[in-house]
Amino acid sequence: MSSLRSFSGPRIKYTPEESPYEAITVDKLTPII
Repeated sequence: MSSLRSFSGPRIKYTPEESPYEAITVDKLTPII
């Protein structure tokens, strides 16, 4: 459930060990939001 944290901001790059795939998907969703 770290997806919610990624939505917070640049924390996605700080948590690449959790799920690199999730980070990529969220990264693409962040600009849309």
